[in-house]
This record gives sequence, structure tokens and C-alpha cells, in this order.
Amino acid sequence: MTALHLAAAQNNEQLCLALIDAGADVCAMSANTEAAGELGGQLPLHLAAVRGSEAAIDILLAVGTRAADAQLTTLDSEEWLPAGAAWLAGHTELAAR
Repeated sequence: MTALHLAAAQNNEQLCLALIDAGADVCAMSANTEAAGELGGQLPLHLAAVRGSEAAIDILLAVGTRAADAQLTTLDSEEWLPAGAAWLAGHTELAAR
């Protein structure tokens, strides 16, 4: 898990922007750490979606069309897209975006 994963999960807009400006990879996948109770293969967008971090989602998707497309179509280790993860966590309004 990267600093951007944590910033996105906490909806920390300023930190997300600073990390992206410094070159953080919005498409970096988390390691599979099921022993720690976490899923693997998640992007920062997956974590933002699960937590309902709307501002972080907007920032992550504003990086560029190619990166946004890649983020929206990447499955995690449980084969969930970010929109599906948001829906599963009860954030149906974010899942529908």
C-alpha cells in the first residue's frame, strides 16, 4: 500500500494532490495482504470508493483520461471494480457516477 492509497482512503485532498504532483502512481496496486485482513490488487481509487471519499475520487480521476480509464476498469484480487466496491460498501451514489 502506498501513501496515496492511505490519503485516498482518508479523503485527504491536500495530500492526494501533493503526492500526485510529486509523481505518485494513481494506478499502483496494493500487495495481497489477506493475512492482515486486507484485499490485494487495490488501487487508491478502490480504497476511496469503499470509504466514500468523494473528493479523493474526483482528484484521482482528474489525472488524465488514460489513467482514469485504467482505474475504472481495474479489478482487485476479489474481482471488484472500484464502482462495485463502492456499491458493496453502501456508497451507491458514488457507484453510479
